[in-house]
Amino acid sequence: MSRRSLTSLLLAVVLVATGCTTPDPPTLNDGAALVERWRIPSPVSGWDFTDREFGLIGQDRRLISVDPASGALRWSLDLPDGYRVTRDSVSVAAGAVVVRGPGGFRVVSATDGTVLWQRESTGTVVADPAGLLLAECRGKGCELSSWDLHRGERLWSRETGEPVEPVLSTPYQCECVFLLGERTISSIVLDDGRVPWSMARPAGVTRLIPALYRVILFTPPARPGCAAVLRGTDVGTVHWTREIPTTCDAAGPVSGDELAVPVEGGVEMVNSYTGANRTIPLGEGETLVADRITWTPGIGYRDLDDREAPPAQVPAPADGRPAVVEPEAGLWLLRSGGGLALWSRVHGIRWTGPEPALIASVDRLVYLDGADLVGVGPPDGAGW
Repeated sequence: MSRRSLTSLLLAVVLVATGCTTPDPPTLNDGAALVERWRIPSPVSGWDFTDREFGLIGQDRRLISVDPASGALRWSLDLPDGYRVTRDSVSVAAGAVVVRGPGGFRVVSATDGTVLWQRESTGTVVADPAGLLLAECRGKGCELSSWDLHRGERLWSRETGEPVEPVLSTPYQCECVFLLGERTISSIVLDDGRVPWSMARPAGVTRLIPALYRVILFTPPARPGCAAVLRGTDVGTVHWTREIPTTCDAAGPVSGDELAVPVEGGVEMVNSYTGANRTIPLGEGETLVADRITWTPGIGYRDLDDREAPPAQVPAPADGRPAVVEPEAGLWLLRSGGGLALWSRVHGIRWTGPEPALIASVDRLVYLDGADLVGVGPPDGAGW
C-alpha cells in the first residue's frame, strides 16, 4: 500500500472513530423550527389523491407532479370528461400511473406526464411492478389479461371458470395478484400467467387482506354472536384461525404487522404472522381513529403501543371530528383546531396550518394556503 493510500485510510478511521462524519440531512422531525421553503400558484384547489414517491397530487380530472424539495412543477395533465382522480381510481407502479375512467383506463408516465397507452374496457384493473392485470368478467367467468405497463403490449390472456376479484399482493409475498373467486382463492403471476397455488374459499369469507407475510381471509361478524373470523394463510395453506367477538357493524381489521380489531372495552391485536392475540383496554370514550392511534375527548391522541407516554398535546378538532391524516415515523399529521397540526414525539407541535396538507418527503410538508401551494421544511444548514 502506498504512503498516500495508508494516510487516507488512517484519516478515514480517525474520522469514523471520532464521529467526524457527514451528518444526515435535517428532517421534519429535527429540532430546528420549520420554515417556508417555497411557494407557487397552486394548479389544484385541493386533492383527492397523492403519491409521495413521484410528488403526485390529483383533484377531479387534474393530475400534477411537484418536486417537494424545490416546488418546481414537473408536469400537469387534464384527463378527459368522466375521469376523476381519487385514491380508488389511481394506482402507481414501476414509474407508471394507471387512471381508471368510466369506460376504460389510461397509463401515464410518472416522470413527464405523457400518456403511454390507453384501452377501452369496463373490467377491473390492478397495477403491479410486474405489469397490469385486466379482469373482464361476464356471466360465469372472466377473461384475465396481463399487459406491459410502459409499452401496452399484451403478455398473456386466459379464461377463468368463475367470477374473480383481483387483489394486489405485498412485495414480501410474491410478484403476483391474488384472485378472490366465488369458489376458490388463488394467485396468478403477471409475467407468464402461472397459478402457483389455489385453495377452496372458506364459507363466509368476503375479503382478502394482504398483510406483511400472510394473506388474511376475513369473515365479517354476523348475528347472533357478532364474531369476526380471521384466517392467516400462506400459499394456499391456513396457518391459524382466530374468532373474535366484536360489534356487528365492524367493517374489518386495520392492517399492519398486527391486525387491530375493535372489541368491547378495547382493541384486539392479532399478530398477522403467528395469529397470537392480545387485548389492549381502552379508556372511557377512547376510540381507534387510525392504525395504532386513538382519540379520547378531553385527553387527545394516543399511541396504542406506548400507553405510558403522554398524549399528543394538540388542540381538539373544532368540528369534533378527530382523524389522523398521515402517520410517519415519529410524526403524526393530525386534525386539530380549525385545521391540522404536525406533532412530533420528541419536539411536540412542529407546524400548524389549514387543510389539506401532506407529508411529501422526510424533509417537506406541503399544504394549500389559499391559492398557493407551499412547501415547509427545516431551514438551510439545520442539523449540519
